[in-house]
Amino acid sequence: MGATLTVACKMPHGLELRLFDMVETTVPVVGGGMRKVKEARQRPETVTIKGYAAEFGKVPAAEVEGGFALTHGVDADFWDAWLAANADSDIVKKGLIFALPTVEGVRSESKNRRSLRNGLEPFAKDGDPRAPRRTSNVTAGAATADA
Repeated sequence: MGATLTVACKMPHGLELRLFDMVETTVPVVGGGMRKVKEARQRPETVTIKGYAAEFGKVPAAEVEGGFALTHGVDADFWDAWLAANADSDIVKKGLIFALPTVEGVRSESKNRRSLRNGLEPFAKDGDPRAPRRTSNVTAGAATADA
C-alpha cells in the first residue's frame, strides 16, 4: 500500500467499493460442447466508505464536513482504479463522492459542495417537490354534518 487519500461521500449509508477483473472462461453449451465467455471476477480487496447517517440524537460514526462523511487512509491506487471503472456513475458525475490527498483539501471542498443533494435527504416540511401531495376528501360546496 502506497499513497493514501481521504474520500468524502455524501451518501447516507456509505458505499462498499469493489473492483472486478474480466476473465475468460469456458461454459457448457446446450447440445454439447463448450464456448469461451468473459466473466467478471471480484478482486479480494474491498474498501468501505463511511456514510453520514446516524440514529436520531446520536453522533455519526464518521467525521462529517459539509454533509460529507470522511474516510481516511484509502489506498490511492485502489481509488484510481475504482474511479476509472465507475466514471459514468451518477454519484461520481454529480460529485457526491470524491477524494483528495490532504484532509484539509477534502474538508474545504466538502464545505464548497455543501449544497449538493443526493435525493435521499429527509422531506422538508414545506415546499419539498418530492413530498406526497395531500388531497382533500371533501368536495367543494358539499355540506358537512356537525355532531
